[in-house]
Amino acid sequence: MRVVVRELQRFFAEPLPKALDVAETLGAHIFEVEEVAGEGEWATVTVDVLPNRGADALSHRGIARELSAILRRPLAYDPLAAPEPSWHQQEGGLGLSFAPQAPCERYIAVLVEGVSVRPSPQWVQQTLISLGLRPINNVVDATNLAMLRLGQPLHAFDADKLTKTTRGSVALGVRLSRDGEALVLLGGQEVRLSEGLPVVVDAVADVPIALAGVKGGASAEVTADTTRIVLESAHFPAPLIRQSVRHLGVTTDAAQRFQHNPSVRLAAYGMAEVLELVREFAGGEMRAVAQWYPAPEPEPESVVVPLGDFRALSGRDISQTEVMEALERLGCAVSVAARQGETTLTVVPPWERRDLAIAPDIVEEVVRLTGYAALPAQGLPPAPAPLADPLQYAADSVRELLAREGFTELRTYMLRAEGEVCLANALAADKGCLRRDIATGLQEALIRNEPFAPLAGGDTLLVFEIGEVVRKEDAASPPWREEVRLTLGALAQGKKVRARARESLARAREAVEALLGALAWEESEAPETLLLEARIDEAALRLAPKGPYNKNLWNPEARYAPPVPYPVVVRDIAAWAPEGIGEGEMRQVLWDAVGEIARRVDCIDRYEKDGSRSFAFRLVLQASDRTLSDEEANNIARKAAHALQHIGCELR
Repeated sequence: MRVVVRELQRFFAEPLPKALDVAETLGAHIFEVEEVAGEGEWATVTVDVLPNRGADALSHRGIARELSAILRRPLAYDPLAAPEPSWHQQEGGLGLSFAPQAPCERYIAVLVEGVSVRPSPQWVQQTLISLGLRPINNVVDATNLAMLRLGQPLHAFDADKLTKTTRGSVALGVRLSRDGEALVLLGGQEVRLSEGLPVVVDAVADVPIALAGVKGGASAEVTADTTRIVLESAHFPAPLIRQSVRHLGVTTDAAQRFQHNPSVRLAAYGMAEVLELVREFAGGEMRAVAQWYPAPEPEPESVVVPLGDFRALSGRDISQTEVMEALERLGCAVSVAARQGETTLTVVPPWERRDLAIAPDIVEEVVRLTGYAALPAQGLPPAPAPLADPLQYAADSVRELLAREGFTELRTYMLRAEGEVCLANALAADKGCLRRDIATGLQEALIRNEPFAPLAGGDTLLVFEIGEVVRKEDAASPPWREEVRLTLGALAQGKKVRARARESLARAREAVEALLGALAWEESEAPETLLLEARIDEAALRLAPKGPYNKNLWNPEARYAPPVPYPVVVRDIAAWAPEGIGEGEMRQVLWDAVGEIARRVDCIDRYEKDGSRSFAFRLVLQASDRTLSDEEANNIARKAAHALQHIGCELR
């Protein structure tokens, strides 16, 4: 939410602090501040309003109320503190047509005639621009300015572009869309509606003229030729607005506010505010009023808070006087009573504060107003040693075992394009289902990482993953079951390499079963990969340790290094070793010769003949800033070979 100091000042008699001081005040007590821009009265402050405060704080008035409570400065002007404006039916060419189950909790429409549409005053345009909106004309700008001031979305229709009855009247309604209905939105975007989205309709023609609570339609747009307008101030159910936004991919400032479910009463205040602005900017006279309000919003429910809760929940003693003074600054009505020897407060929140519903909400409000810095610093009591989780213990044990066998742990996505159990609202087209196995994703990861396999050493890449899968049960069982499974994988091409990979998988399988017991393995093969998968959560129950278990994963010697995106290059060197020179010395010489560009130097073969020893080494090369060319790699290999010759080795 972005606010401009000039608009905030409207609510106060005393001058406000500078924008940076306003930002610091808000940041210390309630909202995280994202940005402060500009200077003087046109300076803006952007704050992050969390969802629990979206109903009341997505407006200048909401931010002003917070500043008033924090700075102990009463609001000189507060439209929401006045009695709720009355909008009784006034006949005069305007009607509403609503079914009993209409997707709308309140709808106020006012017909204004004799308006003169032209550009808004300069200060209005500058206000909207500073808040990220584009000025349109004085009528549309009035609806946007009123929304920014009070948080109530508003809209204006050109009355002469609506279908008239035989008596010359116009009528509006709200209903759910029908599948396939078309609507051209303001700005020219045409959308094809699916069934069940809330729309405002020209009730005489029964055609959509706006996507309710989101965006108006072009068919009733207010232009320079408009002289009669219908102003709308309504309250639409938040779930339906979220559905429209998600389905059509259209979001607006109005939709953002409706999705946070502001009070239904706000519609009455919003209409009063926009009418005043329209009269000021465009003139005109109110000719008719129509309202749909089938179930008026009840009064806010009181919250009973024992005075002792403030100490129990905050950790500091807060006097009754402090508590009452803080709550009254927020606009709460507070009464005190003694119940069973304990002082209790009965707190009635302001009607716009829909987030104050239980005692901890009230305590939190008092704590933040009296200052978090006043809370005493207290150390936490020693945490009891956690009890062992059998599955976690088994997974950690398997990880350690497989690491010793030369396997690398991978993590693949739980969400897949296909599966037996699918999501109702998929995050993406290729992530709409829960995986039924790990092997499919692990195989893809092995193939994708083939260019980097030399970094793991050896002539194959051995990997594993421990994770959850979801599988369908038969008709007599629950619809699905979750399992924890272990998958072993190897990237192995070529007959000899594939044989060694099979041996590695067999050793790992044998070691895992020695730990967990016999498992039901599922095998799968492809030209490039070998995979084994088994369920382990049931077997893990037999492995639970006795007593507490708290594995310490902290390694003070570990250092993070960002992954290098450039491919590796492999060069092999074989040489006869002179007497007195062993594998270790030769390997170190190669490391020193190649330098930082070497990722690995591995001995891949040993050979003896007639008392002479030969060693073959594999250099795994990778630059952190570029792709190595063949010429660069060959020059590095020649340099390494010369280094071996320098200590008396004979190249093969």
